[in-house]
Amino acid sequence: MNNSQNDNACQRLNAYLVMQWIAVVVATLFLHASSTFFWTVNLITFLALFIGYIRFSALNDFIIALCFSLSGVFSFAINLRFLGTSIKAVGTNVGIIVIPIYILLFSSLNNNKPLHNIDIYRLMKCLSILGTITMAAAFILSGKNMIGVLRGSLNSYNVSLSGFFYSKNIYGAFVALSLMADFYLLKSGFRNRGGYSICIIKVIAVILSSSRAALLLTGVSLLTLFLLSKHRTLKEWAVLLLISLVIVVVLFRHPDYIASFENNVLKLDIGDAGRNVARTRAFASIPNSIITRLFGVGYAGIDYFKIDIDNSFYNEYFSGGIIKIILVVVMLIYSFFKCANLRKENIVLGNSCIAAVLSYLAYALFESTPVFELGITNYCFMFFMYIIPWGYSFNE
Repeated sequence: MNNSQNDNACQRLNAYLVMQWIAVVVATLFLHASSTFFWTVNLITFLALFIGYIRFSALNDFIIALCFSLSGVFSFAINLRFLGTSIKAVGTNVGIIVIPIYILLFSSLNNNKPLHNIDIYRLMKCLSILGTITMAAAFILSGKNMIGVLRGSLNSYNVSLSGFFYSKNIYGAFVALSLMADFYLLKSGFRNRGGYSICIIKVIAVILSSSRAALLLTGVSLLTLFLLSKHRTLKEWAVLLLISLVIVVVLFRHPDYIASFENNVLKLDIGDAGRNVARTRAFASIPNSIITRLFGVGYAGIDYFKIDIDNSFYNEYFSGGIIKIILVVVMLIYSFFKCANLRKENIVLGNSCIAAVLSYLAYALFESTPVFELGITNYCFMFFMYIIPWGYSFNE
């Protein structure tokens, strides 16, 4: 593949991320967080950028894509009675065609290997910049609220802590994922020492977002990156020690901060935030049959029964049953081995991708972010877990 084609793949991937980010901002600031607008822009951009890029290559990838397609179509067909007439109810079913397109996109990337180190740099830099702008906007628009939450004078559920993102959970996850791009740029030598300051500020931003899932994502990813690092520099140990000392000193001098952190960030007082109740209600609502267990109630059923569970794997189960869960698990295992193989060639990049896989497994237990569906955090996870491992060129 020539350089222009390589640049073309990189430009498409960056353009898709930027368009999703713009759609989130516009929907939040001007359209009262309109999900219809975001999904419409997302879908049109997705199809426009990637349909023409896809080429049939590996038979096994085609079979997986076909299995997802048949499973989705069958689930849709047997759950037609639940399909509503609203744009949102109809539009959510777009996942039936999006998932196999994603699989074929990965296959095309795997066949072409268009992503060289310079392309990875451009992709990581784009994610890093968008994450930094998002964080800065949140500090500017929600700074007083963030300070109030930490002091305990404001309840995190009653204030906006997400800047121009319509959800603090999405905001926190997006900043956390951009943090992984920052660490790649630092460890690969693309960024100077000042980059550590950005990383520290982003960690603070995730904490202030009051999103427990995003905080878990950050903790798992940073711990994984640190443990997998082959050469831990004195500077990294010093930064880790400095952060630990600052936290200890602050908590020692201000014991009330501990209670504030527990109540407003970890939210220990609210337990699982009603997740168990929502899960029980969801299972009690849907038909109890073998067909439902195998193929779920589809996207139509999720909307019809008003299923709202903060768990990606339950979401996959309800939308496609056991069949879809098996296919998703197969792809997750496939991803992990691809990331491990990538680590043999590029240890820094491989570590980043492995950290994404492990952090997603943790994050997915507390947030509904199916990795193969449309969404900005979904795409960022996919970027590390599939796009890079499948598209990275080992021949530099």
